[in-house]
Amino acid sequence: MEFFRTEVRKSIKHTKIQLEPESETYLVNFLAEKAYPQKREAGGGHVLEVLEKPLALIFKRANEAVGTQKIKLMQAVGDTSLFISGYFSEFFNHKTFSRTYYMDLGSSSYMIAADHIAGGTPITLYSLGSFHTYQTIFTKSQRLSLT
Repeated sequence: MEFFRTEVRKSIKHTKIQLEPESETYLVNFLAEKAYPQKREAGGGHVLEVLEKPLALIFKRANEAVGTQKIKLMQAVGDTSLFISGYFSEFFNHKTFSRTYYMDLGSSSYMIAADHIAGGTPITLYSLGSFHTYQTIFTKSQRLSLT
């Protein structure tokens, strides 16, 4: 966990982004989770394996869901879009689809999740600008790790 904390803080320093402590903790835990992927509970007894299905289909399912299942699915789509567009930004060079697709899908998912969260989780984690802020930090982290 300390490795990811160091990487996130290094990226924050290089990008000069002001980040709330809760958001930094979220990003550190996010990276640790991606390093050791597990199946994610999607509510209603369903397990969501986000890298095994197209994100557009999961997003559709999330739009049709209600309550905590909707929030969990939207967070999963947002998180996966963030990971793909932030850490694998070079992947989009010479592709027929763009990084913008994942950015739009992820930021929309985060905004919808924020609209449906009731108490507990700080809404700022999923606010309008949070996806792009997190993505900038991840892209910088990925580039710093290559140098």
